[in-house]
Amino acid sequence: MRSNHALEFLSLILLAGIVAACGGSTAVPPAPLPSASPTAVPPTLPPPTNTLAPATLPPTASPPPTTTPIPPTSTPVTGPPPTRIQFATGATSVLVEGTVQPSAINRYVLGALAGQTMLIYLSPHQQQELLMAIWGADGDVLLSGHVKADQWSGVLRTTQDYFISVTTADGSTAVSYALQVVIPERIQFAPGATSALVSGGAPPGGAHNYILGAMADQTMSVHLTVTQGLGLLVIWGADGTVLISDHAGATDWSGVLPSTQDYYIDVRAAADYPPLLYALEVAIPVRIQFAPGATSAVVSGSAPPAGKVSYVLSAMAGQTMTVRLTVTQGLGLIIIWGADGTVLISDHAEATDWSGVLPSTQDYFIDVRSAADSPPLAYTLEVIIPPLP
Repeated sequence: MRSNHALEFLSLILLAGIVAACGGSTAVPPAPLPSASPTAVPPTLPPPTNTLAPATLPPTASPPPTTTPIPPTSTPVTGPPPTRIQFATGATSVLVEGTVQPSAINRYVLGALAGQTMLIYLSPHQQQELLMAIWGADGDVLLSGHVKADQWSGVLRTTQDYFISVTTADGSTAVSYALQVVIPERIQFAPGATSALVSGGAPPGGAHNYILGAMADQTMSVHLTVTQGLGLLVIWGADGTVLISDHAGATDWSGVLPSTQDYYIDVRAAADYPPLLYALEVAIPVRIQFAPGATSAVVSGSAPPAGKVSYVLSAMAGQTMTVRLTVTQGLGLIIIWGADGTVLISDHAEATDWSGVLPSTQDYFIDVRSAADSPPLAYTLEVIIPPLP
């Protein structure tokens, strides 16, 4: 009996070994799958290298693309890579000539900074319709090709590469065209200032573009001083209102602004003259208004050495106007002239007081100017206009 039990025990041990050999080993857990690589963070673009305080110049060279371009439609991008648009040193615009073949797409790319205003114009050389689309590297669509627009303008929200595509509308005929991209230089006044002075140049037949914000009913005056070549002014509002066109051939403009918006100022160089060199002064004077029933007003202010503060007020023909400048620091003088160009007192008089009968019903401008070789100017300005009999 005891031997039978031993045989049964040995049989059980042998059976367990056979089962283990046939697949009873412990399962090894599968290796974890690799996680997806995180999306690369685009590098931060450096600030523009050229600045004219306080305005920011457009980039002179487009920064390299930071991300893979995302087209404004789901159509996959095929064909050659986009052509990079680069501005010449100091330039605010660039003109590209091209030809788009039937059923083809011409693509361009340029770098720009957040807050800059960009304008794009597409002009076909033949009587053919072209389609233009504009989008950012982040996929932000600025202009869809379905809109069928040949121009676009707006303030850029992101510092990145921006892409432009040009294609034919019917896809059957090759069309040549001109593509112009403009990033104007923004003019900003220093705190407390009523004017700004910038200088620059433009090649023959070229232009330098500026932009500034102003409010409705403000009076703006623009004066272009040319030191070489021949130039003129073109001024218009963002809403398309033309204040002065190139047909006027003018270097000066003054008027009341119709709307609160951005205004564009082009300084254009004549084609048949040497390269243009100039100084551009833009002034938006403080309007002096009398209180109801009052016959005078008093304002005070300050100006840096060689600086100025500009004022404007309306008056009627035959009224007598008296202007008195009281200086508490520095050395200053006054200049007075009418909107029609009539000079009542110039800087050569080096005066701080003036009184006389006004020749016309119009706006009159008063500049308080500070001497260059004296401390900053601090002053009080009084204007007196008694009522007509």
